[in-house]
This record gives sequence, C-alpha cells and structure tokens, in this order.
Amino acid sequence: MAQPHQYVSGAYTAEVLNAPTLQSLDAGNLNLQSLFGIAGRWCVVTGARVGLGFIMAATLVSNGANVIMTARDRESLSAAAASLNAKGPGKAYAVAADLNPLDGVLELVAAVGAITSKVDILINNAGIDLDKSTLDEFPDSAFEEILHLNLTRCFTVTQKFLPLLTTGSSPTNPSRVIMVASMDGQRTPTEYENYAYVAAKSGLIQLTRNLSARLARRGVLVNAIGPGVFLSQMTADFVIPSASSAAESQPLKRFGKPEDIAAAILFLCGPGGSFVTGHCLNVDGGYLASQGMVVLEEGKGNVYES
Repeated sequence: MAQPHQYVSGAYTAEVLNAPTLQSLDAGNLNLQSLFGIAGRWCVVTGARVGLGFIMAATLVSNGANVIMTARDRESLSAAAASLNAKGPGKAYAVAADLNPLDGVLELVAAVGAITSKVDILINNAGIDLDKSTLDEFPDSAFEEILHLNLTRCFTVTQKFLPLLTTGSSPTNPSRVIMVASMDGQRTPTEYENYAYVAAKSGLIQLTRNLSARLARRGVLVNAIGPGVFLSQMTADFVIPSASSAAESQPLKRFGKPEDIAAAILFLCGPGGSFVTGHCLNVDGGYLASQGMVVLEEGKGNVYES
C-alpha cells in the first residue's frame, strides 16, 4: 500500500494518500451544503438591477448571503432589492453608484465599507453595449465608452475592493472575484457588428487570468463566466425578433435559463469551487464547442455548421 506523505501549502499542512480510498474521505464534506453553501457571505454585485446581474444577486440572497446590489438608477435598484428581501433568507442592500467616474467607484467602496468590514464575493457584471455601427462608421467615443466600463472598470473595481476582499481571506478560505465575460469574447460574431464589446470581453478573460495569478497567494480567486444567449435587455434587439429560429440554432435548441447562471455562480462562489481560479466557465449550451464542427444528424449525413 502506498505510504502517506506530507505536503505544505500556504499556512497549513495536510496528509495525503497516494491511493485514497472511499473510507479515507470525509463524507460530511461531500454534501450540497458543504460544497455550495454561501449563507452569511458578504457579496457585491455590480449592474444588479436587471438581467444576469439581478439573477446572480437573487441566487446569492436565495441561498442566505448578504448582497450589496449596485446600479445607477436608485429607485429601480431599491425596488429590485426589496423584491429579494421579501423572499430572503439572505438580505439585499441597494447602493446606487455610477462606476464611470473614478469617484463613483471610490464612493461605492466607501459605502460598502460602512455596511461590512469584508467582502467575500465580488461580481463585476456592470457593462454596456451601446453601438453596433458598421465598421466604416463605428465612432471612437462609443468604442472608448464600452471599453471603459466593460473592461477598465472591472479592473478598477477589483483593485479598489482588494482591502475588503483580503480581510479574513487566505489560500484555504479564499474570497472570490467573478468577471462576467461573454461567449462573444471567444468567437467572431458574424450576425452583427460588435467591435468594442467583443474586444472588451476578450480582454476581460485575459485580465481574469492575469489577476488570478497575482491574487491567489493573497487568498483571492478570480474567475469569469462566459454566458451564451440569455434573454435580457441587452440581447432583446437581435434575439426577440427571431426568437424561434435563434433558439433552434443553439446546440441544445434553447436559450439559457436563470437556473443555468445560478448553478454556475454557486459553484464558483461556494466551497466546492475553492480550487478553481483563472478559468472562464462558459454557460453557453455548447455553442462555442460546436462552432465549425462537422456534426452527424440521423438521416442527413454530414452537416457542416459554421
């Protein structure tokens, strides 16, 4: 039988078996609560008023976390937080903030610091997609504004929240940063012209990798989520007019559902995701994997999907 050996990682020592058996496992650590429980965690979600940001905030609150929701529109943000508090069991806080100016970021950090002394989970979801002009007409101003909020501010917000993120965190009890990227940051969209948005989301995935390498030893995990097509305000213009055919074009013949994003968030934010960092988890129903693939359909032979 292989002999146990010792290893040291960070501030703790553990005994590891070369050939672990089921008897050597602690079954108490394999249940849902141990793997995905986030009750009592303090979270910040930017762009949390509607869409995927609201779904993520709702997921966290529904599982007992304290969630500070932020967006620009104070009235609708407060209403969104109230709707989550009506169901609990966690608690939602509405903190209005405009992240475009640096002062807005600093004011948000100060407001969060007045509510909690630490942040366990930061989700950088705020973003815009203002302009789909053609290549010849795409304006510099729109390009810069989209890059600024979708990429630069994800870095700035993470940077300014580091004191709160590292309070009480360690490699064995890491805090989390989740960047909301997109499958469009990993492909070349042909159905619409989207230059600044795809550049920002692609850059965000690389930023995720870079930050993960720098922050791991400070007890902060940095990952991204790459959503596929979900019905939202951002996708409404090009999805809803052809919803039936758009859904049919997906490998799983459907759009993403709130539960799909919720499950991804619970994995990356829960104890079960504590050994994952620098990763982009694509929640796209297999869309990226199917691009350019030769598929076999019964009765149709080879069908090339571009």
